[in-house]
Amino acid sequence: MKVQIVLTEEDKIEGFTTIELKNLGVAIEDISDNKCEFIVATKIINVLRPEQIADFINLITSKLRRGGTLVLSGIEPKVLCKMISNDLVREETLNNIVSQCSSVMPMKNCLELLSTKGLQINNASINGVEYEISAKRN
Repeated sequence: MKVQIVLTEEDKIEGFTTIELKNLGVAIEDISDNKCEFIVATKIINVLRPEQIADFINLITSKLRRGGTLVLSGIEPKVLCKMISNDLVREETLNNIVSQCSSVMPMKNCLELLSTKGLQINNASINGVEYEISAKRN
């Protein structure tokens, strides 16, 4: 099973079971533990409150089967700050980024959290101010 967790239906990937974040609590109950071969949850980390992030990762990791892949993304605060200080981000873009964030988890912290959950990091990259991590459940 391939699952994508999105903010809005507009972000969905064809071929994936799509769950909107606002419906996650109810919809995820229909998915058995260890059932998913692929879970994509890009642009989700930053809309969660800081205290919700570990619980969110625990929940989606429990649905991931052994050998399954999890893809997460978030805003890298150090890169954003550097771009701001070097005048590389327009005010409109900055306001858009900040208005969508309830929290900021640096990529390093996200990598550490995923590792503590028994996930092996396949890839971690930064594009602009956003990082993306691909991890595999052992």
